[in-house]
Amino acid sequence: YMAKIGLATFIAELAIGVMMVAGNYMFLSYLGEAGVAAFSVGCYLFPLIFSVNNAVAQSSQPIISYNYGARQPERVRQALNIALLTAVASGAVISVGMWIGSSLLAGIFLDSAVPAYEIAKTGLPLLGLCALPFAINITFIGYYQSCEKSMRSILYMLLRGIIFMVPGFVFLPGILGVPGLWLAIPVSEVLTLAIITIIYLLTRRRG
Repeated sequence: YMAKIGLATFIAELAIGVMMVAGNYMFLSYLGEAGVAAFSVGCYLFPLIFSVNNAVAQSSQPIISYNYGARQPERVRQALNIALLTAVASGAVISVGMWIGSSLLAGIFLDSAVPAYEIAKTGLPLLGLCALPFAINITFIGYYQSCEKSMRSILYMLLRGIIFMVPGFVFLPGILGVPGLWLAIPVSEVLTLAIITIIYLLTRRRG
């Protein structure tokens, strides 16, 4: 029972590995070693993005879980709303930071004279677009875990981490070119957020 509820968290960690393998393969195919070096900067930064936003979700889980067990739906909604507002704020800050500070972030890991620096400098703002929808997705997934709706949390984690992301790496570069490599992760997060939002609103009306 406990493993079933926690499976989504396991998939979240697994998805980071899938992202690195699929991303490295596609960047190598399109941009060679310089592309892999540039994408590695994103791979270094993504766990930080994950940690910050996962902290929001995990901080809200005990409060949501307790009030859900105590049959206090209004308190559950209040906790979720506060968590979502916090997630939006943190995600927005990270996205803006990656847009404004892409040169600085790329320079931490790469010399400005190497080709990978320019690739990373151009791509990090696009990758940063994932931070806001990712923050909201992780918060919702944590909410469903806390409310013992494990199948939803597992499904949403699979959508954002594997089902949408891997095809994104494969097909988006053919449509958008090199920017498609960087946008594979943001697109998977946005698509997952759209599904989460639609289902949440539908089930809330029925409830």
